[in-house]
Amino acid sequence: MVAVHRSPTNLVAIFPRIFQDDTPEDKVAIQPLLSQVMVYPLSEFTGKMKTRDWKGTPSFPPPSAAGTGEVKWVVPEKYFDELPLVMKMVPPLPGEEALYGMIQSVLDAAAKDSQIKSTLVETAVAAEKDVIAPLFDFHHNGRPVGNGWTSPPNGAHWGTDYLSRTATAKSNM
Repeated sequence: MVAVHRSPTNLVAIFPRIFQDDTPEDKVAIQPLLSQVMVYPLSEFTGKMKTRDWKGTPSFPPPSAAGTGEVKWVVPEKYFDELPLVMKMVPPLPGEEALYGMIQSVLDAAAKDSQIKSTLVETAVAAEKDVIAPLFDFHHNGRPVGNGWTSPPNGAHWGTDYLSRTATAKSNM
């Protein structure tokens, strides 16, 4: 075991890197190293190295960028269909409980009233166009720090600064 990374949820993304020459021989040579890249709950640690043959891992193509230069990970028309699932997987941070409750009450109302749901979808589409899309331009993210660069105002300690978090995700990813 090299490190322990803590996550308050089971939803985690880790991007390990093992460098290789782009030759068939080196691709074969790194397989033993790749098999040692593992992520699992600390409660499953037995003191012995775990390995996995990653060659059998399914591959899912990413969403299409459709000539925009950006992969559209969030589809505004489906946002409020997917939000309840995300909220169940990602518990509120301390202090967000009331916010989660308010959002859940709106989602509950939309589930009972198609006009509310329609208004939510229209609002999500408008917000994507008018608020979120401009964040793709890096200069809209954070404070200028010289030479055309900007930096988030909070040093990536987002807390409840959802707009800065979104701006960084939009412009940097």
